[in-house]
Amino acid sequence: RRLAGAWDELIDHARDHGLRAPAKATRREQATALGFAPYLNSATWADNTMFASAAPSEAEVSRYWSHADAVRKQVSESVGRWLRIRAALNLVTLSPRKLLRT
Repeated sequence: RRLAGAWDELIDHARDHGLRAPAKATRREQATALGFAPYLNSATWADNTMFASAAPSEAEVSRYWSHADAVRKQVSESVGRWLRIRAALNLVTLSPRKLLRT
């Protein structure tokens, strides 16, 4: 669940910054649609870890969250100041409708 949560955070962050990914697509399809290479790495890593024969260790989950934080930072740094401010204030990701879609 924590890995899936990290991926959801990445997708929410991308949407806050004006990037779009199909809601009902696989992680890899979403990453490709975002067109930002670190997303594809994140999607592959999440899938490989989540569908491995054993549950991920706490260390693996922590490493993935650290990676997700780094990707979010890259996305934020790739846009202008005003878009970062707008993304920080975007309330769409808190919408109950959004929670029902995922």
